[in-house]
Amino acid sequence: MTVTRLCFGTSTFAAGRLIPDKDSGPGIAALAAAVDAGIRMIHSNPKLQTQWAIREALSRVHEDVRIRHVVKVELPLGASEHEACELIHARLTQSAQNLGIDRVDAVTIEIDLKRTRDRALLVDVDALTAFYDFTAKQVASFGGQPTVFAYCHSPAHLDACLRTTQIGGFAAQYNPVEAWPGLYLDRIALSDRPFLAMAPLRRSLLVDTAAPTARDRLRSLRWVLGHPAVTAAVITISSSEHLLEVIDAAQHPLRLDQVRQHLEAWRHAPVPNQP
Repeated sequence: MTVTRLCFGTSTFAAGRLIPDKDSGPGIAALAAAVDAGIRMIHSNPKLQTQWAIREALSRVHEDVRIRHVVKVELPLGASEHEACELIHARLTQSAQNLGIDRVDAVTIEIDLKRTRDRALLVDVDALTAFYDFTAKQVASFGGQPTVFAYCHSPAHLDACLRTTQIGGFAAQYNPVEAWPGLYLDRIALSDRPFLAMAPLRRSLLVDTAAPTARDRLRSLRWVLGHPAVTAAVITISSSEHLLEVIDAAQHPLRLDQVRQHLEAWRHAPVPNQP
């Protein structure tokens, strides 16, 4: 069974910074089974301290399997060039060591919102473009020619990334509630660059627990994968049972017209009053 549009997310699949007391066994087994099923992309963040479990899971699969590792690096907007360079190289070196690999295949650059002091920079498209240009060049200098994905928190971030050729792909939280990236997918497709849909189930909040079938429960994932410009959905899986449900849902995406219908409704929905 080959599954090419799923990326295994690892933020909480095993014990780490977010859930230190979690039983890691089911998640490790799920990742090994996911690789056996054909999933070849794994997204991780060294700050979340679960890369040890990725290495353990991959030790259980055939050594000839080629895995594409995508690693996240978080940087504050406005950091000095020296600080940014040191942090990028430190995170990539740490990830390669944790994962037991020679090189990282792709890097997701995310703006650290909490550590960005000048909030005006977050909507300054020129400043954002310069940030992504510089960080992409620093990643390239690490060696191995990894693809650089820009993790976009807002339309301003995506607009900036579309202006630069240094960025090789895009990533953003994308689901029926956080649907704004869908308004950019046609432009992304025209740029011939990949898009990673993060949090397609919005951290399980969009799982319809009242639905009669697993396929219906995971309708949000099927909606995300209904647009052909979505290269892969990044989803955290913590059990082999959940893996089978996710694979089945991924193999039955919604039609593109259903995706566009929801996007149009989302675009024209009234904005709730703020307190």
